[in-house]
Amino acid sequence: MNEPVQWQAHGERGTPLALRLMRFAALRLGRRVIRPVLYPLALYFALTSRATRRVSREYLARVLPAPPRFRDVLRHVFSFASISLDRVFLLTGSYPFRIQGHYGPGTLETARQRGALLFVAHFGSFEVMRIGAVQTHELPLRIVLDVNIGRRFMAALAELNPDIAAGIIDSSKGGVELALRVREAIDAGAVVGIMVDRAREGEKTVSVNFLGGTARFPSSPWLLAAALRVPVMTVFGVWRGGDRYEAHVEILSEQFELPRANRDEVLRARVQDYADRLAARVRAAPYNWLNFFDFWAT
Repeated sequence: MNEPVQWQAHGERGTPLALRLMRFAALRLGRRVIRPVLYPLALYFALTSRATRRVSREYLARVLPAPPRFRDVLRHVFSFASISLDRVFLLTGSYPFRIQGHYGPGTLETARQRGALLFVAHFGSFEVMRIGAVQTHELPLRIVLDVNIGRRFMAALAELNPDIAAGIIDSSKGGVELALRVREAIDAGAVVGIMVDRAREGEKTVSVNFLGGTARFPSSPWLLAAALRVPVMTVFGVWRGGDRYEAHVEILSEQFELPRANRDEVLRARVQDYADRLAARVRAAPYNWLNFFDFWAT
């Protein structure tokens, strides 16, 4: 079995100066003015990055009804660029996006009364959930993130929204320390978001079927949920084109448990359930997929 390329190995493309200039131009000129720049940028990246074209085609072949063409890859890259640019405006609240919330039965009540872990993937925009949770429903939101990965993003976040940056829960050490910090945040009335689709190098994973292939999802978020015994919810922020987004929230488990007798079996079933839910969302909005690396084991 060939080992897939680790997503950490891809690095962050673009110089710090270029990223800073892009943010500056976006906030000074506004979304309507800066957005057309994305078209030539997307074309440039689609033409110059062979790896991007390859992984995009391999992914799109799993979700499109016909073999993907270059225009499909270009649309995929443009969607990534558009969602990435919108993060600037979502984090600063400098543009009135049209966001439609879809909250499953009991989600808001459970989050207010007991707190929750929000399971998130690199699909669409998690930032639209922050708008709904923090601004609309007054639910404090904390984010679990490895601060050693994506340092440029952390630096940009500190500039764009210092409050969110200050509330980051560092997952680089993991283990008991991470569990304690997440428990403290939930006990303080917060909901805590954690990415569950990418495993770090050396991290334990669970192999499940995802979009017709075998994919490895990290096991640590599920072990954390079992240790804390708190509600777990799925969160999907879907870009629908233009300035339209949708936020979908559903309860995955009222109290996640892993019995000792058949722990591995239950864990795999739980991760497979999540992978099936994610796959359904991905098929419905395929260009929202933001993982541009070898996601599937080959």
